[in-house]
Amino acid sequence: MQQKIFKEKCVSRVDELRSLIRFYEEQLGEDEGDLYEEYEIELVAAIDELNKLTKNSNVE
Repeated sequence: MQQKIFKEKCVSRVDELRSLIRFYEEQLGEDEGDLYEEYEIELVAAIDELNKLTKNSNVE
């Protein structure tokens, strides 16, 4: 039961991270201003977290 709940949370977080990654990629493509560096940092963090989650589970 706990395994199922954990996997559901991972799937939910993976979906959330994928959405964030798309958002940051779009913003980086459009924004050359002050937020560029912040978006870049957030994008890298989201990708790192997504990689960790998908590597440590069967979530794709």
